[in-house]
Amino acid sequence: MINESTIKLKISLTDPELDEEELDELTRYVLRDIKDLVEDASMAEDEETLDGVHRGGLATTLLGVLNAEVSIANLKKFLGFLGERLGNKPIKISGKKPDGTEFSLEASSREELQQAAQELIDLMKKI
Repeated sequence: MINESTIKLKISLTDPELDEEELDELTRYVLRDIKDLVEDASMAEDEETLDGVHRGGLATTLLGVLNAEVSIANLKKFLGFLGERLGNKPIKISGKKPDGTEFSLEASSREELQQAAQELIDLMKKI
């Protein structure tokens, strides 16, 4: 049985047909619309510069990348919502299960995302 804990996800929108402005707009649109489905969500930030040196509190928003904390009970609904909103746009989802095991899933269509969602839910059952 799936427990009521949460899972932290990194969602990367990787549509090569979108320019940077369009990708940023899509990312912000998805962020705004997922707020009711998640415990927490934000634009992902990179605190390292190109030379790999940590710059204290300075951070750069990563283009097309969101962080979300989702209750495992709400995971299927959340991923279904992403499938509806993103249609056939490429997406990568990575994260850590509550037991610390890392995972990564990729999908390029609504069907692939539905299959990935089921695989992730199956992984959560093995906690």
